[in-house]
Amino acid sequence: MKIWVDDQERKDLSLLTSPEEILEAVEQEAARTGCVLADIRIDGMTMDAETFRSLGLMIGRESGHTAAFMLTPLRTLLRESLDTAVEYSKKLMSGTGEIAAQFERGEAGKALPTLSQLFDGLGWLIDVYDRCRPFLPVPVRVDEEAALKGKILETLRLLVRLADEGNFAAMAQTLRWELLPSVRTLTQRVKDLSGLHTGLQ
Repeated sequence: MKIWVDDQERKDLSLLTSPEEILEAVEQEAARTGCVLADIRIDGMTMDAETFRSLGLMIGRESGHTAAFMLTPLRTLLRESLDTAVEYSKKLMSGTGEIAAQFERGEAGKALPTLSQLFDGLGWLIDVYDRCRPFLPVPVRVDEEAALKGKILETLRLLVRLADEGNFAAMAQTLRWELLPSVRTLTQRVKDLSGLHTGLQ
């Protein structure tokens, strides 16, 4: 297998005998240079690390396959992730208010499909926050953050129960007075992270 890292052929890595060894070597090199592994491609096909690990039969100098690893500077990844998260969090806030308004207007048919997108969006935003926070000097607020995530999860479960009951008026109130304040808090914390990253540039 021919191995390339950031458009440079790496014959030293081609001598390794297992996907795990190759991946570990690339990740160590990324860490040494302040980067993260951003993309893996085998013969032009993108895959994740777990899939790459499963390709034992493709490893070997005579396999005829090509593996390409792309590294991204951690600062670049943080900036792009946080910029996207800040913009998306604004949409989540406005979307939460709009869904509440739809329920208040009796437009449950419009509100319910969008609600599932809201749930997914909140999960994504929390994931980005959790992934970026360890790399920035944010004051530790473990109890507060656990309480916020717990509150969001509790509210989402309540919304699901209310939807099952068809209690759309209560859903509107829960969205407006329970979920929206939590989304605002989460949004502010994402903005705080983004500000910290900007200050480190």
